[in-house]
Amino acid sequence: MFRGVIRYLLRIITMSGEITINGSKFAWGLRDILQLVVLFLALVGLYFGMSARLNTADKERIDLYGKYAECQRQWTDMDKAGTHRSHEIDAMQQQQINNNIEQINLIHTKLNDLVPKVDKIDQNVLWLMGKQLEYWKQLEGRK
Repeated sequence: MFRGVIRYLLRIITMSGEITINGSKFAWGLRDILQLVVLFLALVGLYFGMSARLNTADKERIDLYGKYAECQRQWTDMDKAGTHRSHEIDAMQQQQINNNIEQINLIHTKLNDLVPKVDKIDQNVLWLMGKQLEYWKQLEGRK
């Protein structure tokens, strides 16, 4: 088929003037030949450009798979060596945790003991403020 197209194009190129296809006459000149050549070159350029893009995309995909495999290996090594070990608690850390819990409980107990005293002080201050207000009202009434 390809040879037939080439022969037909060569026959068209060598012909001068008009071509008759199914009874219709077409004028064929150098401009049309140049247009076909440019179209052919554009198609070839498009093919090679797309091939280069696909090759680049495949190469990048393969590189990404390699980097992902390397990361997976590093994560596995970190899990074996460091991550599991970091969750273990030694005796000094546990003693510090126990001391902190004891101090927090002691502070909480002292605060609970102070609450009734603060409420009593609040009541006394309010009573004194009320007495002061009564005194100021009596002074205004005398004027």
